[in-house]
Amino acid sequence: MSRDGDNFGDRNSLAEFRKELASSSNEASFSTLGPLAICARAGGFSQRAASRCSGLILSGRRWRADGTAKAMNDAANLMLTRVFLTLTMRWSETQSFRRLVESGLPHAQELALRDNVEGFWRLISDPNNDAMFVDKEKFIKATGGAAGYGAAVTAQEIAKLRSSVDAASLVFMHSALDAAVSDLCRITGLVARSDWESYLKDKKVPLGEVAALGYDRLLERALDGFFQAFERESIIRRVDRLLELCKPSAGCEPVKGYKFDRKRLRDLDLLRQNIIHPKNALVPTPMTNVDESLAFLRDAGLYMAGLVNHRFDVRMDPNVLGSLLI
Repeated sequence: MSRDGDNFGDRNSLAEFRKELASSSNEASFSTLGPLAICARAGGFSQRAASRCSGLILSGRRWRADGTAKAMNDAANLMLTRVFLTLTMRWSETQSFRRLVESGLPHAQELALRDNVEGFWRLISDPNNDAMFVDKEKFIKATGGAAGYGAAVTAQEIAKLRSSVDAASLVFMHSALDAAVSDLCRITGLVARSDWESYLKDKKVPLGEVAALGYDRLLERALDGFFQAFERESIIRRVDRLLELCKPSAGCEPVKGYKFDRKRLRDLDLLRQNIIHPKNALVPTPMTNVDESLAFLRDAGLYMAGLVNHRFDVRMDPNVLGSLLI
């Protein structure tokens, strides 16, 4: 765990954003600030981080206040807006969590060292504990005395704390990406149902339902059931399906400087599984480059949201930002 990463704004940014949203029309705020600036501020995104996503969502187009750029589907636009806010706000929360823990470590280490030294002396000085030792003097010497014992135990505790923070951070960001991928799959089902028909072609339906509901209604119902089951599939399988449907074109770069790495995502998914279901609970799951991994998970979600935007022209809707931020 470290304090490195993007420079996040203060926690008043969300309150200020809500006040601004309430004091003016949604369209005017969106037109003035731009969609990325609004969502960046709402999610605690830095300007540097937001600038990396300049190709995302708008795809070179602007949503003007006069409404000339029209949404294809209100529900899909709402879901895409939720995807972006989920990823950026979870990123902000995770970074705040890591930064605040790191800031409090010096004081926590001081308290832990004091408690561990005192605990050592209580153990050694109580005559009732003498029967626990084969040779108490050798034990004191072997452990380095109160100072050596206290320092060693405190170092272990701090290392375990850092490991726990890293593990929690990875699980938090992975869960945000997991939810985003499921939402993005559903978005494609809303705006391009025919793209999913091939996965449902063998589904059997009673003839009476065909007559009563019609093909479109049955397809909608079948897709809903399909997505409910599909969300339980591995994140890799869902990402593969999204990439198959969106087929990024040459030069498409929704997130500046980001290259999707399927193997890295698979490795991080396996790491998340090992954190939650460790083979040996007594041995911490080894983790390296955690800050880079967190940024990768965030950008993976933004990248796939950008692909959906480019392929299906689904966009963020400024009119639903207020309700999503409540």
